[in-house]
Amino acid sequence: MLLPIETVAALLILEVFCRREYPVLPGSGITTLAVLSSCLLLLAASYAVSRIVYLRLRHQPGRGRGNWTGYADIFLRALAVAIFFATLHFFPFTHVYAGLLGEAASVPVRNLCGIVPFVLLCFMTWLPCYRLHRAVTPGKWTLPRFLLHKIRYGFFILIIWLPFLWVGELLEPGEGANEAVSSVLEVEMYGVFALAAWVFPFALRFFWGCKKLRDGEVLARIGAVQQKAGVKFSGVFVWDFGGDALANAAAVGVMPPFRYLFLSRALLRVLSPEELDAVVCHEMGHVRHRHLIYYLVLIVAAMRLAQELLIGFGLSGMSLAAGMILLLLAIIRFGFGFYSLRMERQADLYALEVQGSAEPLCRALEKIAAAAGMPRRQHSWHHWGIAERVDFLRAAEKNPAIVSRHHAHVRGLVLPGLAVSLAYLMFSVTNSNLLPPPDWKETRWSGLSEKEKIVHWEAVARVLPDDPRGPYRLALIYLNGNSPRERELALAYAREAQRRARNEDDRMSIGKLLEKMPGEIK
Repeated sequence: MLLPIETVAALLILEVFCRREYPVLPGSGITTLAVLSSCLLLLAASYAVSRIVYLRLRHQPGRGRGNWTGYADIFLRALAVAIFFATLHFFPFTHVYAGLLGEAASVPVRNLCGIVPFVLLCFMTWLPCYRLHRAVTPGKWTLPRFLLHKIRYGFFILIIWLPFLWVGELLEPGEGANEAVSSVLEVEMYGVFALAAWVFPFALRFFWGCKKLRDGEVLARIGAVQQKAGVKFSGVFVWDFGGDALANAAAVGVMPPFRYLFLSRALLRVLSPEELDAVVCHEMGHVRHRHLIYYLVLIVAAMRLAQELLIGFGLSGMSLAAGMILLLLAIIRFGFGFYSLRMERQADLYALEVQGSAEPLCRALEKIAAAAGMPRRQHSWHHWGIAERVDFLRAAEKNPAIVSRHHAHVRGLVLPGLAVSLAYLMFSVTNSNLLPPPDWKETRWSGLSEKEKIVHWEAVARVLPDDPRGPYRLALIYLNGNSPRERELALAYAREAQRRARNEDDRMSIGKLLEKMPGEIK
């Protein structure tokens, strides 16, 4: 199962843009036209790419077919994110559609209004690629089944993201909140995130259409393996991953009662009982060695560090969103991938330790690769190739010292990383002002040009969404302009500053500013 990086990137873009304020918004008609035009543009590009790849595959049977399809898929996913980014920048449909719903100031509603156009853009890449997918993927694929598969595995993270947004809105520090209150609320947010990660598998099994395994013989064997390995799953489910075509298994959930074992239909069909036991032991290895907890802590710490570094370097708006996406890809590819390769090998060794033989898992890996039409030496950034895994398992069976050395190697990498990540998260929460926001003192910006002042105060207004000083300064700058457009912006920013006013002194200063506004724009 692959992480839907394009969806994660879109959510990061929304997180940045939904917290921006726009004094003037485009109309809903022109915004909708822009969104539809983006969809049509992506549909045309997807059709052209899929057509080119499909024609090439007709002249290249067998070897290399999956590579070309994979390259096309990566390109179209990246193109969908780029078009989504550009459309949102020039036509902030998040704010426009939230305003139509009467919830213009609600960040969760803005996010929800923003993810719907992204789903439409994804459909524009899926529809032309259906024939391409059917040509290279085993099994019988109908268009509805293909689209359902894409929705389930492209947007499953929404079932934790959407509730988390509304909880975050409730725990947002109010006006006048001091640093201590803000830190407490931030700790509460991490607690909510941990609770959501714990309960997440319960919702995931419904979203993925999993059904309880009813085969008594298979359940009895899995129960015996659980007892032997000392690992307990709260339920075993048949996983509709790729229908009857793709063989896969997954251990989902950090601890009971929401820790489940998912087995695909193809896996149950192609493996013998002993081979299925080996795959189950591999998944238990991830649980036994606490890989899921390590992944969770490392990713959260890395993403927080990335955000603070980018803001600390003065990035905001488009630059911040682009930087977050690039850092996310780098973290997943090189950080998560580095740990994943070693943890997958450790899970393989756990199956060897429990069963006492490498052959059942080796045969299972060979069958899984054959069922998917995967070359033995083909590997990914998060899994070794089948040939490498089989060779390593057989070598470890002959030389048990390899097992202990690899466990020590993984501990030497994971435990320091885990300790540093936890220490950093605790320090960053209790020292939330470590990377201060842009300074608003006169001495820091009095020598800037008018354009530089506007950029500076726009950044202050975005970074400090409840502080009136950013829009107040922008109103003063635009009030000295000569064009009607600049005066309209001055009034819009003055009203925004009035909305953010925190005390009577703020309201008096902003009231005096509004009195200076020309009568024709009030």
